[in-house]
Amino acid sequence: MSSETSPSRFAKAEGVTRRLLLQVGLGFLAMVVGTVISGTLVSAVWQTMHGSANTWPLVLAQLLGARMWVWLVLPALAYAAARVVPLKPWPTAGVAVATGELFSLSLRLIVYGFEGLYQWESLLWLVTSALGLWLTSRAIEKSRQAVAVSGARAAAKAEAAQVEYEHFKKEAARLAEKREEPPGGGS
Repeated sequence: MSSETSPSRFAKAEGVTRRLLLQVGLGFLAMVVGTVISGTLVSAVWQTMHGSANTWPLVLAQLLGARMWVWLVLPALAYAAARVVPLKPWPTAGVAVATGELFSLSLRLIVYGFEGLYQWESLLWLVTSALGLWLTSRAIEKSRQAVAVSGARAAAKAEAAQVEYEHFKKEAARLAEKREEPPGGGS
């Protein structure tokens, strides 16, 4: 018989719930932070381009900035979280992207109604969502690889310290033994 007990159903459900809450929180936080950064970016471009006949930088900033949360902020947050908590790449990315997208969609529907959903934005939405899903998954995988490498380095460093400690311990025992010997060689 094994002395270890398997986790109860409650403990397993609690673990799954915590992981789900983290994934939802990542998507929500990425959406909020990305929206703030996007607003700042678009405002800065608007102020520099105000009065100019050339408006393509503003349009480009708006298109890229509006979806910045999914292709930049979410992968960065997921990378940081995966350094601390072991996350599964695709499920985490899927839940986080879906959460952010639902939050974004609900805000857009509240502010603009159904008229605020444009056809060309749907294509942009699909492309950037797929890109964000892939980038977030890759960020989590890279983070897990970095954790494994740093763990291996720490283990090697600990092993080297253990070898050095054993060497010092033997040397200290040898010196203690030598000190206990009488000066004349012993009798």
